[in-house]
Amino acid sequence: MKRGVILYITGNVPDDWNEDLQEMVNCLDAQADMVEVVVSGFGSYDIHYAWWKLVTKGIQCISCKLVLFDSLEGLKFTGKELRLCG
Repeated sequence: MKRGVILYITGNVPDDWNEDLQEMVNCLDAQADMVEVVVSGFGSYDIHYAWWKLVTKGIQCISCKLVLFDSLEGLKFTGKELRLCG
């Protein structure tokens, strides 16, 4: 079964911030075949679209992990996770 993860980033994200996707993937405790990153407050790309994108690529088990952007420490995983059914 293919696994996918949506990383939902909240907090005060600077406008010039560039996500390092590989760093975030390394911090995950579960192996994932695909990862989508959604940042709150950045326009039209949201959790629903990321979920749809993973489902259309054959991902069967999708979870959504909440990540907090802390300006002092960078990204911090909160431990909160939702399992989204596909």
